Amino acid sequence: MSDIVRVSLDRTFYKSKPDKREIVAISKRIAKSNYEGSLNQLADLVGNHGCTWAPAIFRNERKSADVEEIQLIALDFDNKEKPISFDETVARCNTLHLPIAFAYETFSSTNCSKFRIVFRYETPIYNMEFYSIIIRALMEIFPEADKSCKDICRMYFGGKGLIGRVSNATVRPEEIFSGLYFIYSENPKTKVHRIKRFCGENGIDVKNKTPYISRIPFEILGKNTAVPVIYNKTPNGSFSADEEVFVIFRSVCSKPVKTIPGDMLTPLKTGEIRSINARDCYNVCQLMRDFCNGEYVHYEERWGILTNMVHISAGLQFYRNLLNRSCTSDVYEEEQIRKMYCNCTQISKNLYWPARCSGYCRYRDVCRHGKNIIQTAKASKNKIVELDNVVKYASLEDAREKLYKATLTALKKPDKDIHIIKAQTGIGKTYTYIKCIKKLKINCIVAVPTNTLKEEVLKRMKEEGIDAVATPSFPNDISEEDTRLWESCMNKGDRYGYEKLKKRFRKQYPSFAAYTEEVRETMNYPGNIVTTHVRLMNQFEEWMIDDHYLIIDEDIMQSVFNCGTVSVEQINRLRERSYITGFIRKRLKYYSTSAENKVKIHLREDTLSVKKIEKDLSKDMGVTFDLYKFLNCKATVVANGVVNYAWITELPNSKVIIMSATADKEVYAAFFKNRHIEYYDIPEVKYKGKILQWVNQSFSRRWMAEHSEDVEMLKEKYKDCYEICFKKFETDSTDLHFGNTQGMDSYSDKNLVILGTPFPNDIMCRLMAAAADYDMKIVNSDKLNFREVQYFNYKFYFTTFEDEFMKNLHIYHIQSELEQAIGRARLLSTDNTVYVYSRFPAKQANFIYDNINGGNAENSENGAETQKT
Repeated sequence: MSDIVRVSLDRTFYKSKPDKREIVAISKRIAKSNYEGSLNQLADLVGNHGCTWAPAIFRNERKSADVEEIQLIALDFDNKEKPISFDETVARCNTLHLPIAFAYETFSSTNCSKFRIVFRYETPIYNMEFYSIIIRALMEIFPEADKSCKDICRMYFGGKGLIGRVSNATVRPEEIFSGLYFIYSENPKTKVHRIKRFCGENGIDVKNKTPYISRIPFEILGKNTAVPVIYNKTPNGSFSADEEVFVIFRSVCSKPVKTIPGDMLTPLKTGEIRSINARDCYNVCQLMRDFCNGEYVHYEERWGILTNMVHISAGLQFYRNLLNRSCTSDVYEEEQIRKMYCNCTQISKNLYWPARCSGYCRYRDVCRHGKNIIQTAKASKNKIVELDNVVKYASLEDAREKLYKATLTALKKPDKDIHIIKAQTGIGKTYTYIKCIKKLKINCIVAVPTNTLKEEVLKRMKEEGIDAVATPSFPNDISEEDTRLWESCMNKGDRYGYEKLKKRFRKQYPSFAAYTEEVRETMNYPGNIVTTHVRLMNQFEEWMIDDHYLIIDEDIMQSVFNCGTVSVEQINRLRERSYITGFIRKRLKYYSTSAENKVKIHLREDTLSVKKIEKDLSKDMGVTFDLYKFLNCKATVVANGVVNYAWITELPNSKVIIMSATADKEVYAAFFKNRHIEYYDIPEVKYKGKILQWVNQSFSRRWMAEHSEDVEMLKEKYKDCYEICFKKFETDSTDLHFGNTQGMDSYSDKNLVILGTPFPNDIMCRLMAAAADYDMKIVNSDKLNFREVQYFNYKFYFTTFEDEFMKNLHIYHIQSELEQAIGRARLLSTDNTVYVYSRFPAKQANFIYDNINGGNAENSENGAETQKT
């Protein structure tokens, strides 16, 4: 906390109390003599140099109507009517956890017989009616104090010496009212009478024989009903919606100041949450474990734990049992334990809202926590809990500057490492690496996901005056039948058929001859080359890359890890062919006869060649898969009469710079164990547009097939938006669907709807883990189940694996597809709305739990923030 405070301060030094003439002069000038500086300096000026001061800041004159703010609260002890020593005052403050900011001996004091103590409230107080209640509560705690301290415009003379040290610790209203309740509880016979008297004199409501106070989210204060409250204000009159505000409830006979709905004030009764218990809290909360294990826990932390425990089943008894144990230890003094027991009674009667972890816990910056211990302990199976580790968003300008510096740093390093620069979609990655290429005057190979993006990048590079060429796209004047033949040869790895088609195409299609010549020229081009992920991984050889820097635009993992399928029946037929030799036949049998759903990992040094049988394979129309890749794959699994197989395509052995919104450091580290990975995480920027997300269904392929009427209703509802869905469910002609969204930059001119959760096949995840040499026992035993998950800043239930690495692979695919799809709307630079129907939480989304066909998007949007909270 900053040590800066604001008061009214007369800077004339005095060694004794000013005379009447001087007092009149000080009173006139002090209202216009503001001090804004450190608490230490103020304490020195007042306590050691005798400067007169007033806690209030005034608009014009020193009068009540002109008071603007107060943060320091002073109590004067002249020991005329009710004597109390300074040591007794300090002891009472310590017991009630009311830290003194500074104290000093007054001019008329002898041997510290008269003194003044100053408290620093947690924030400046702008509501003087609220301040009057706070000061009166403090004076109930300290009845020995001078009654004139209630005057909000009072000024105080300086002193002849500070007593003790200066502290920036603040007092909170909870501690003031808790201290008040404790003081009253010292005499049980008069406690209730004194509480009612104090509340009655100050217009405070009484609940269960305690002053009715609480700290609640500010958004609730916006409701206009018949329950009057009073609370501190801010200079602009408002708080953020999620901020919690200390509220004093007015008695019904008082004049309403602000009102909130009564049914939202105390959402639960003591111990009403039965879905979790103290053990659940203990398991997730390090502070709870410290407290339970007898370590010293600060007063505010004990208070925070108690406000949470009082809401859960048997939580209050659990907390009291801890206090019973503390009585036999030397960790807490007797007065502290008595105060904690009193807190149990007060909080259980008044039922404070569960305190937020971020407000008191020593582990708040290192723990993955919800808003409070209760949320951390148990996420609802139907709700997404937004963890309270607040994301610190950067400005778009700062993020772009960091992206530029990271790209320059990666390009300049003399290494052959993999550099992953992770930055949001739409932040300007393409602009950044083009800017760096131009500045450094270097030659690069830039690999992008699609041919469309390839042409766009080439155009932008040329506009910047950069010498560049692009690998050509396959000619579009080839007949459909010949195009299918060409694609079949490529998919089968049919080099014999490929060469045969090339000869025919050169004669039949002039454009094809030009195409092959252009491919040869561009792949040997010494300057900048723009190509696609697929061509980079399959056609560029190491020597072609040696003289270039390699920049990969977007995540290339789907070109690194490859999956294929072939039926067991096709393999058995192939084994019977006469041209299949012994070793190949043996391996075909081995791959196709493994146990159902059990992944096999294949680690061997020998590589089986199919060169001798290429001609026979090419002629065999029954072979529709790449036999070479199948025979030399990394892992296989047989399921439902199909062999699924996976192989790895290595990244070039040179410096690789990957610029992506979704590339995962752990996934790349698992696949490239022999490569050093440098990771640059560019700060996240708050979207200009917004995401409204419905999360009340799985929205899987199966769900969409079973709820076709709902799907059609949604398609009709968002017919004016671009749509991204599963390929089998897409209806428009944009060619946008899961698996084909990377690099699509032309869909930001209107809103976007995303229908579906892109669950990957669990077999694919198992194969991916096996290909990364993960523990095969886990790969084959871990099952997909509906379980609690933590991802980014969210905690929720989701169908995934239990093992952390397997779960990470599974979630990596889902969040990559979802974030890439959302990125098409370019929310950083547009005010578009993206409507998402998926159970997996998108970053920065407002989560909506309404029925998908209940109400319109506007109504749902209005309730999104409340639902999220």
